[in-house]
Amino acid sequence: MLTWFTFICSLLADFISIIMFTSRVFYIIIRLKKSIYKKKLLILLFRYIKFIIIIKLIKVMAKIKQGIFGAISGKIGNLVGSSWKGIAVMKIKAASVSNPKTSGQVAQRSNFKNAVKFASEILSPIIIPLWNRFSVQMSGFNSFVQSNISNFTTPMPNIPANLIMSTGKIGATTINSITASSITNHVDFTWTDDSGSENKLSTDVAYLLAINVSSGVIMGAYSGDTRSSGGSSIPNAIAPAIGESVWGYIAFRRADGTMVSNSSSLYFHVVA
Repeated sequence: MLTWFTFICSLLADFISIIMFTSRVFYIIIRLKKSIYKKKLLILLFRYIKFIIIIKLIKVMAKIKQGIFGAISGKIGNLVGSSWKGIAVMKIKAASVSNPKTSGQVAQRSNFKNAVKFASEILSPIIIPLWNRFSVQMSGFNSFVQSNISNFTTPMPNIPANLIMSTGKIGATTINSITASSITNHVDFTWTDDSGSENKLSTDVAYLLAINVSSGVIMGAYSGDTRSSGGSSIPNAIAPAIGESVWGYIAFRRADGTMVSNSSSLYFHVVA
């Protein structure tokens, strides 16, 4: 991304090149012996300068808003200006696009694809409430993907314990137990009310997530119960089969939405 300073420098460089060219031509003209030629050539030179400046200004198709310190939008040569999340930015448009397929790049693209798919499925119940407000200069979705992309060499987190469901100023709360049955459609979580430490309040709202690593399915997510309740359930979850490995995650959000906690997780097997 380019800043306003870089944009102005690029613009000044164009005009400096015009001035340098003009000065060289002017020097040649004034050395002519016949004054009649000097006058005519100087008139042509100034007309040329005026024409070039007008052309340059026409090519500057960026719209400058809110004065010299405002945002830029549009295209200037190979520069593309825009405003993103209230920040004026400029980017350089690549002259050519290549599609290298080294093993590292192919792996990174695969990780990105897996992380994006996973994030899309938990966008509304988890990412929007736990990430959007606290992400800096990017969306909560992008922040979640960036924080977890290295853990998505497979469609499900390849190290489930390392999945970052939430990160914030409130300390994590340990999950005491998770119970899921192959014949019911809910997942039950229990925890200890640890209010009073690490910015934790009894009114903090719990956010739950359960994933089935064996089948590669997100079983469900839920929020609504408070820390003081000591337990909650994910209703309408996709029932796992006996013996499958399931991971549960929990995080808390301040009732007024101003803070979130770090997340914690617990692994368990499904029983009848």
